[in-house]
Amino acid sequence: MQEATFKAWRAFPRLRDGSDLRAWFLTIVANECRQRRRNRWWSILKLAEPSPKPPLPAGLDEAAIDMRRALNRLPAQMKVAVVLRYYLDLSFDDVGRVLGVSGKAAKARVHRALARLRVDVPEMLKDE
Repeated sequence: MQEATFKAWRAFPRLRDGSDLRAWFLTIVANECRQRRRNRWWSILKLAEPSPKPPLPAGLDEAAIDMRRALNRLPAQMKVAVVLRYYLDLSFDDVGRVLGVSGKAAKARVHRALARLRVDVPEMLKDE
């Protein structure tokens, strides 16, 4: 987040008049996250095995945990579209700007992601 903020600060003079500041900044954050993920150390880092049933974080119930698990099963582009739309409450046009696609394409991605979530949730319940 700090690196993205620094990059945004340096690029601020290049922001076009009339552009949506929030979508512009989230695009920089998304690009920085993608760049960090491509870094080879991301794939080498080994974390300790999680406990079989970790305790629930404060403020989360089983339904919220199930939703997060279902979201984590989505492909990255679908997950980002859903998070931008419903967690950050961006319009489809803003989601499209962050993802580098049109508003209609962003709406289609969100729709496909929601359709996949509707299918995945019952399957996830069968697994447990």
